Amino acid sequence: MIGIIETPFGFLDTYDLAINLGIVISFIVLFVMYLKCFKKIKVIVYLLCYGGILLLGRNVSSFVRSANDGKLSSPKVLWDSFIHPYSSHFIGHVICFGILYYIFAFFLRNLVGELTGIELSSKQEIIRLGNITALVLPIQHIFNRLACVFRGCCYGIPYDGFCSVRFPNNQDVDHSVFPCQFLEIFFMVILLIILIILIKHEKNTVGATLIGFAVTFFISEFFIYTPDEYKYHGFTFVQFAAIICLAIGLIYIICWDKIVSRIVSSVAAEDKLETKKQTGKKR
Repeated sequence: MIGIIETPFGFLDTYDLAINLGIVISFIVLFVMYLKCFKKIKVIVYLLCYGGILLLGRNVSSFVRSANDGKLSSPKVLWDSFIHPYSSHFIGHVICFGILYYIFAFFLRNLVGELTGIELSSKQEIIRLGNITALVLPIQHIFNRLACVFRGCCYGIPYDGFCSVRFPNNQDVDHSVFPCQFLEIFFMVILLIILIILIKHEKNTVGATLIGFAVTFFISEFFIYTPDEYKYHGFTFVQFAAIICLAIGLIYIICWDKIVSRIVSSVAAEDKLETKKQTGKKR
């Protein structure tokens, strides 16, 4: 695989190129879809929020990667990996998105409403916001795993069968391995198709996205090469993180209507109270 390419401006790491290309394309998709559904001021706030989730998610992802690399026995190393991210696993971003989306949707109006006039008083608007944002996560991860293919990292277990691959850029792998990166890309494409179908039927996709990532990572980890000493009761730390991701996704699906109703009723109650105050002042 091609790890480094030469350009007129110098050498370019294809791993970094794929990661950054995924980020740029994700933000373009978000911007275009947000612009079709929301006012411009909302588009800016929503994009900033997603960017914040990516930044914080990198810290969580670095923690997951460090734990998955067998560093659970050293709290200081784990803490340092959270404060100073050195590497990452995308499930950290997904979990961070799943948790922060609740907080973001519930407190958005209270945090920035006075400055921007943003209100989340419509159930359809809340669903639309979640659907659009969740949709770009599989897109980003497709580029993440393409980056791994270019560098030859996150490679699979030794395997000589159908669709086995080799990574000449990685000197630690001098044999054929299972194509686990392509397996995850395949799962992401399937997830994208499912999400698009759900969106067309105006169904909330956040829970489905989290569950899709959880299943993908849990299965894929069986085929990614991980030393036995880095496993806990036969499972990797990423698989335990996938179970957490699955639980959050199920909460979205089971409790979604109640959560949205609470958000809408809370905003409506505040609007009604504000209207009474304004009426009282006029009198």
